[in-house]
Amino acid sequence: MTLLQAILLGIVQGLTEFLPISSSGHLVLIPYLAGWSFPADQIMPFDVLVQLGTLVAVIIFFWKDLWDIVHDWVLALIHRKPFETPAARMGWYLILATIPAGLVGLLLKDVVESVFQSAAWTAGFLCVTAALLFLAEWIGKRSRNFEHFTWKDALWMGVFQIISIFPGVSRSGSTISGGMVNNLDRPTAARFSFLMSIPIMLAAGVLGIKDLAAVNNLSAFLPVLLVGFVTAGIVGYLSIRWLLHFLTRQSLVVFSIYCIVAAVLSLGFIFLFGEEQPVTAEADSSAVVTEYRVSVTPELEWMDDTFNVCAENTGVDVLVTVQPVDSLDVANATVLRWSTPATMDGVAFTLGQESVAFIVNPQQETHSAALSDLVQLLGGTTGTWANGSAVVIWTYPDGDEILTMVETELLDGGLIANTAHIAPDPEAVLQAVAADPNAIGFIPLGLLNERVRALALTDAPTDFLTQDVLAISPTTPQEPLTSWLACLQSVLTP
Repeated sequence: MTLLQAILLGIVQGLTEFLPISSSGHLVLIPYLAGWSFPADQIMPFDVLVQLGTLVAVIIFFWKDLWDIVHDWVLALIHRKPFETPAARMGWYLILATIPAGLVGLLLKDVVESVFQSAAWTAGFLCVTAALLFLAEWIGKRSRNFEHFTWKDALWMGVFQIISIFPGVSRSGSTISGGMVNNLDRPTAARFSFLMSIPIMLAAGVLGIKDLAAVNNLSAFLPVLLVGFVTAGIVGYLSIRWLLHFLTRQSLVVFSIYCIVAAVLSLGFIFLFGEEQPVTAEADSSAVVTEYRVSVTPELEWMDDTFNVCAENTGVDVLVTVQPVDSLDVANATVLRWSTPATMDGVAFTLGQESVAFIVNPQQETHSAALSDLVQLLGGTTGTWANGSAVVIWTYPDGDEILTMVETELLDGGLIANTAHIAPDPEAVLQAVAADPNAIGFIPLGLLNERVRALALTDAPTDFLTQDVLAISPTTPQEPLTSWLACLQSVLTP
């Protein structure tokens, strides 16, 4: 998503959040009609978080009302007279109105998110908005104002808010319609609709912030979010002022007609071009982000932080999965592995080298060993440390690359002592050694930290138990993936 797209969508959000024509529907349909394609993990967080911009707008606009409501509500609780003043009662009404949509939204979160991916469903739901607006004008008597507002009105409008969890159904449109069907006048229904938007948008914003953790290359996405947030807030504030003035004199029918026209045009476009987003000549191809699949062996899992840093530095969207060496699928993903396979398909190049480190607990008195001592310890010929305490060996399951390397190069193909404990991965070995003063294990050097100490080998050659870290791709990697791989290479080969 580019900054220009964020500004345009922020304007759309600010206009349509309070105008009864569905902001969520427009945030789905406009990218579809414009041929914009965004990463799947960015769509929901952006849509929800730009709502926070309009949330700020409604808080600023109704600041005095909100202060009176909160102030009186708290004092009423202190005085043990919860319905003491109209403002205190209004606080309870807002809570009551929020409950229905809040509960249903949590229960149907996955269903709603799937509908957000469908332009056809969104266009169809615009017709629901049109019907609600028309129904409100048709049967509503508009005989009651804010002074006659009751808890039944709050609950009724809260029930109508349930429908608006789906994109295409306007939240303000459904709630204003609910109030008018219950014979509230337009300004009163709109005023309470805007106030009751605060809790629901705040809750959605909190969930959206949590979803940000799943966004790839988050640091590059944050400026886009900020631009959309500010734009939506400014435009949203102006929209509230305009709509409240408009509803004192005009009906909702004009918005009903707009929703019908927008739905028909969108459905016609979808019928002609299909549900998938079209690619137009004006579309900014640089905004289309391809997600690269990379599989790594467990021995390289310690590079997780490096993977993320390189993704942020190069702007490459990389999905990294950990696979056992015998499950690596070079045909469908770039593979990072430690050591050269017996047979190798695809294009490979070396990112750098990594060594095995033998580790002991910091409390262990033995700080160094000759290779012959290490062979005796691992082979089971010697079962105690110099102080007489029993050696606890931690190793890996059969077939593990690190285990195979140690047994081949250090034990001449022999086996680690059969008394050794087996851990599933290097991190588990590190944790076990860190917890036991008599333990010894071996891990990739990159995983070494202050919880353990490396056992110095006095007569080991400099390249002892060192292997290449290889990147293997189905075809020659192209930009921008090559930039990400080069970043990894700079870490492994300073």
